Amino acid sequence: YNAAIVNIGTANGLAVVDLNGLLTEAASGGTQFDDFTMTTSLVFGGLVSLDGIHLTTRGYALMAKKILEEIDATYGSNFIDSGNAPRANNYPTNYPPGI
Repeated sequence: YNAAIVNIGTANGLAVVDLNGLLTEAASGGTQFDDFTMTTSLVFGGLVSLDGIHLTTRGYALMAKKILEEIDATYGSNFIDSGNAPRANNYPTNYPPGI
């Protein structure tokens, strides 16, 4: 499905973001989001929530930023340059102290 999505989107001039590739990168060493290296490690990785499936708020913010970057690149908009793009520090990944 990932290849089909990329092929169809690209063929039609649409903004396409490889979020699967981003998750793969995070799982194999980490991906940078502002001052944080986001990984898929539970509790301390920052990208994946404690259920091991869904993202943290910071993880979703990273995905949103990647989508906005691709929209800017494809359509010439200025979401990132406007200063309103998601910032990692605005989305904490706090868990109860006992974890």
